[in-house]
Amino acid sequence: MIQSKLSKVIATLEQKQTYLKQVPLNKKLICTAKALKLGKDVVFLEASLCLEGSEEILVKASQTALLTSVFRPSKPKATL
Repeated sequence: MIQSKLSKVIATLEQKQTYLKQVPLNKKLICTAKALKLGKDVVFLEASLCLEGSEEILVKASQTALLTSVFRPSKPKATL
């Protein structure tokens, strides 16, 4: 198997959260997230947070991110 030394990562360009209702402590929450648009260099994401078993949205979030390549150097070889 050939592994590339390049890997895509994201750098946040903009991030926003809107708190619609109070988020209770010690309750199970469900986060639903999706990529709205995936371009060559930019991705648009959104997410919502609800109580488990409820469809009422407590928090909405959106993010715009830059897709960028990061060089991963090879691991040094052991020498004797």
